[in-house]
Amino acid sequence: MSSDSARTYGLVTLCIHAGQEPDPIHGAVMTPIVLSSTFAQNGPAELKYPGYDYSRAGNPTRTALEGCFAALEGAKHGVAFASGCSATMALLLMLKSGDHVLVGDDVYGGTFRIFDKVMKQFGIDATFLDMSDAASVKKALRPSTKLVWMETPSNPMLPLRFGVAVIVIGCPSRRRSHASSRVALRRKASRQAARVSISPSWGRRCSTGRAPRSTRL
Repeated sequence: MSSDSARTYGLVTLCIHAGQEPDPIHGAVMTPIVLSSTFAQNGPAELKYPGYDYSRAGNPTRTALEGCFAALEGAKHGVAFASGCSATMALLLMLKSGDHVLVGDDVYGGTFRIFDKVMKQFGIDATFLDMSDAASVKKALRPSTKLVWMETPSNPMLPLRFGVAVIVIGCPSRRRSHASSRVALRRKASRQAARVSISPSWGRRCSTGRAPRSTRL
Protein backbone atom coordinates (compact mmCIF):
# COMPACT_ATOMS: atom_id res chain seq x y z
CA MET A 1 0.00 0.00 0.00
CA SER A 2 1.59 3.28 -1.11
CA SER A 3 1.53 6.43 1.02
CA ASP A 4 -0.78 8.10 -1.51
CA SER A 5 -3.36 5.31 -1.57
CA ALA A 6 -3.17 4.98 2.22
CA ARG A 7 -5.01 8.29 2.58
CA THR A 8 -8.22 6.72 1.29
CA TYR A 9 -8.39 3.93 3.87
CA GLY A 10 -9.69 3.87 7.44
CA LEU A 11 -7.63 3.40 10.59
CA VAL A 12 -8.34 -0.33 10.99
CA THR A 13 -7.32 -1.08 7.39
CA LEU A 14 -4.16 1.01 7.74
CA CYS A 15 -3.17 -0.82 10.92
CA ILE A 16 -3.19 -4.11 9.00
CA HIS A 17 -1.99 -3.18 5.52
CA ALA A 18 -0.12 0.16 5.58
CA GLY A 19 3.55 -0.06 4.72
CA GLN A 20 3.26 -3.61 3.40
CA GLU A 21 3.53 -4.73 -0.19
CA PRO A 22 3.35 -8.38 -1.36
CA ASP A 23 6.78 -10.04 -1.34
CA PRO A 24 8.14 -9.68 -4.92
CA ILE A 25 9.78 -13.12 -4.82
CA HIS A 26 7.27 -15.36 -3.04
CA GLY A 27 4.14 -13.20 -3.05
CA ALA A 28 3.70 -13.27 0.74
CA VAL A 29 1.11 -10.65 1.73
CA MET A 30 2.52 -10.25 5.24
CA THR A 31 6.01 -8.82 5.57
CA PRO A 32 8.43 -11.53 6.74
CA ILE A 33 10.74 -10.95 9.68
CA VAL A 34 14.14 -10.40 8.09
CA LEU A 35 16.89 -11.47 10.50
CA SER A 36 19.87 -10.93 8.22
CA SER A 37 22.46 -8.43 9.43
CA THR A 38 23.95 -7.93 5.94
CA PHE A 39 22.58 -7.78 2.40
CA ALA A 40 24.07 -8.77 -0.97
CA GLN A 41 25.92 -6.10 -2.93
CA ASN A 42 27.10 -6.00 -6.54
CA GLY A 43 30.39 -4.61 -5.31
CA PRO A 44 31.83 -2.37 -2.58
CA ALA A 45 29.25 0.35 -1.92
CA GLU A 46 27.19 -0.90 -4.91
CA LEU A 47 23.90 -1.91 -3.38
CA LYS A 48 22.01 -4.69 -5.11
CA TYR A 49 18.84 -3.73 -3.26
CA PRO A 50 18.57 0.07 -2.78
CA GLY A 51 18.49 1.07 0.89
CA TYR A 52 19.84 -2.21 2.25
CA ASP A 53 23.46 -2.94 3.05
CA TYR A 54 23.46 -3.57 6.81
CA SER A 55 20.43 -3.98 9.08
CA ARG A 56 21.71 -1.22 11.33
CA ALA A 57 21.02 1.19 8.44
CA GLY A 58 17.99 -0.43 6.84
CA ASN A 59 15.93 -3.61 7.09
CA PRO A 60 12.82 -4.59 5.09
CA THR A 61 10.86 -5.47 8.23
CA ARG A 62 11.66 -2.13 9.81
CA THR A 63 10.82 -0.36 6.55
CA ALA A 64 7.32 -1.89 6.68
CA LEU A 65 6.88 -0.76 10.29
CA GLU A 66 7.96 2.78 9.46
CA GLY A 67 5.63 2.90 6.49
CA CYS A 68 2.72 1.79 8.66
CA PHE A 69 3.47 4.46 11.28
CA ALA A 70 3.70 7.14 8.61
CA ALA A 71 0.33 6.13 7.15
CA LEU A 72 -1.36 6.11 10.55
CA GLU A 73 -0.05 9.62 11.25
CA GLY A 74 -0.87 10.92 7.77
CA ALA A 75 2.84 11.61 7.23
CA LYS A 76 5.18 10.97 4.31
CA HIS A 77 7.89 9.19 6.25
CA GLY A 78 8.35 7.40 9.55
CA VAL A 79 11.51 6.48 11.45
CA ALA A 80 11.73 3.63 13.94
CA PHE A 81 14.28 3.61 16.74
CA ALA A 82 15.54 0.90 19.06
CA SER A 83 14.45 2.92 22.12
CA GLY A 84 12.59 6.05 23.14
CA CYS A 85 15.81 7.65 24.37
CA SER A 86 17.50 7.16 20.99
CA ALA A 87 14.51 8.80 19.27
CA THR A 88 14.69 11.66 21.78
CA MET A 89 18.39 12.21 21.10
CA ALA A 90 17.84 12.20 17.32
CA LEU A 91 15.32 15.04 17.69
CA LEU A 92 17.39 17.03 20.17
CA LEU A 93 20.48 16.87 17.94
CA MET A 94 18.58 19.23 15.61
CA LEU A 95 19.12 21.94 18.22
CA LYS A 96 22.12 24.25 18.47
CA SER A 97 24.03 25.78 21.37
CA GLY A 98 22.01 28.67 22.78
CA ASP A 99 18.62 27.17 21.89
CA HIS A 100 15.93 26.97 24.54
CA VAL A 101 13.38 24.21 25.11
CA LEU A 102 10.19 24.14 27.19
CA VAL A 103 9.74 20.73 28.78
CA GLY A 104 6.83 19.30 30.75
CA ASP A 105 7.67 18.70 34.40
CA ASP A 106 6.17 15.19 34.25
CA VAL A 107 8.23 13.71 31.43
CA TYR A 108 9.90 10.31 31.51
CA GLY A 109 12.88 10.22 33.88
CA GLY A 110 15.23 9.34 31.01
CA THR A 111 14.02 12.39 29.07
CA PHE A 112 14.65 14.63 32.08
CA ARG A 113 18.19 13.33 32.50
CA ILE A 114 18.95 13.81 28.78
CA PHE A 115 17.97 17.47 29.07
CA ASP A 116 19.48 18.07 32.52
CA LYS A 117 22.68 16.00 32.32
CA VAL A 118 23.52 15.64 28.63
CA MET A 119 22.15 18.51 26.53
CA LYS A 120 22.95 21.13 29.17
CA GLN A 121 26.70 20.69 28.65
CA PHE A 122 26.22 21.53 24.97
CA GLY A 123 24.51 24.82 25.69
CA ILE A 124 20.91 23.68 25.32
CA ASP A 125 18.80 25.36 28.00
CA ALA A 126 15.65 23.61 29.23
CA THR A 127 12.84 25.02 31.38
CA PHE A 128 10.67 22.44 33.15
CA LEU A 129 7.13 23.53 33.91
CA ASP A 130 3.53 22.42 34.25
CA MET A 131 2.16 22.22 30.71
CA SER A 132 -1.41 22.55 31.99
CA ASP A 133 -0.68 26.09 33.22
CA ALA A 134 -1.22 28.15 30.06
CA ALA A 135 -0.04 31.41 31.61
CA SER A 136 3.23 29.88 32.81
CA VAL A 137 3.95 28.30 29.44
CA LYS A 138 3.32 31.53 27.57
CA LYS A 139 5.46 33.48 30.02
CA ALA A 140 8.33 31.01 29.71
CA LEU A 141 8.59 31.37 25.91
CA ARG A 142 11.71 33.19 24.73
CA PRO A 143 12.96 34.33 21.32
CA SER A 144 15.44 31.45 21.59
CA THR A 145 12.73 28.84 22.29
CA LYS A 146 12.97 26.31 19.47
CA LEU A 147 11.05 23.37 20.86
CA VAL A 148 8.11 22.63 23.14
CA TRP A 149 8.45 19.09 24.51
CA MET A 150 5.46 17.46 26.15
CA GLU A 151 4.42 13.86 26.69
CA THR A 152 0.75 12.94 26.88
CA PRO A 153 -0.78 11.18 28.63
CA SER A 154 2.03 11.01 31.18
CA ASN A 155 2.34 8.89 34.29
CA PRO A 156 1.22 8.37 36.94
CA MET A 157 -1.75 10.79 36.79
CA LEU A 158 -2.27 10.44 33.00
CA PRO A 159 -2.99 14.13 32.29
CA LEU A 160 -3.82 15.04 28.70
CA ARG A 161 -2.09 18.11 27.22
CA PHE A 162 -3.96 19.71 24.33
CA GLY A 163 -3.73 23.46 24.93
CA VAL A 164 -0.06 24.31 24.38
CA ALA A 165 -0.38 24.73 20.59
CA VAL A 166 -2.85 27.58 21.05
CA ILE A 167 -0.49 29.24 23.53
CA VAL A 168 2.46 29.15 21.12
CA ILE A 169 0.36 30.43 18.23
CA GLY A 170 -0.86 33.33 20.33
CA CYS A 171 2.58 34.43 21.50
CA PRO A 172 3.18 37.96 20.05
CA SER A 173 6.95 37.51 19.76
CA ARG A 174 6.41 34.34 17.72
CA ARG A 175 3.94 36.11 15.43
CA ARG A 176 6.49 38.86 14.74
CA SER A 177 9.58 36.71 14.27
CA HIS A 178 7.88 33.74 12.65
CA ALA A 179 4.93 35.14 10.72
CA SER A 180 4.69 32.02 8.61
CA SER A 181 5.09 29.55 11.48
CA ARG A 182 2.22 27.35 12.52
CA VAL A 183 1.56 24.81 15.18
CA ALA A 184 -0.90 22.07 14.23
CA LEU A 185 -2.45 19.96 16.95
CA ARG A 186 -3.99 16.64 16.07
CA ARG A 187 -6.17 14.77 18.50
CA LYS A 188 -6.76 11.08 18.10
CA ALA A 189 -9.42 9.97 20.53
CA SER A 190 -8.74 6.33 19.73
CA ARG A 191 -5.42 6.49 21.55
CA GLN A 192 -5.74 9.75 23.52
CA ALA A 193 -2.51 11.21 22.25
CA ALA A 194 -1.41 14.37 20.47
CA ARG A 195 1.26 15.46 18.05
CA VAL A 196 2.60 18.99 17.81
CA SER A 197 4.19 19.90 14.50
CA ILE A 198 6.13 23.13 13.91
CA SER A 199 6.65 24.45 10.41
CA PRO A 200 9.97 24.20 8.51
CA SER A 201 10.68 27.88 9.25
CA TRP A 202 11.44 26.79 12.78
CA GLY A 203 13.08 23.60 11.61
CA ARG A 204 11.85 21.80 14.68
CA ARG A 205 9.30 19.13 15.39
CA CYS A 206 8.05 17.66 18.61
CA SER A 207 6.21 14.38 18.71
CA THR A 208 4.49 13.50 21.93
CA GLY A 209 3.66 10.16 23.41
CA ARG A 210 3.19 8.39 26.70
CA ALA A 211 6.02 8.30 29.22
CA PRO A 212 6.38 7.97 33.02
CA ARG A 213 6.80 10.92 35.32
CA SER A 214 10.40 12.07 35.69
CA THR A 215 12.46 11.41 38.80
CA ARG A 216 14.91 14.15 39.70
CA LEU A 217 17.03 12.16 42.15
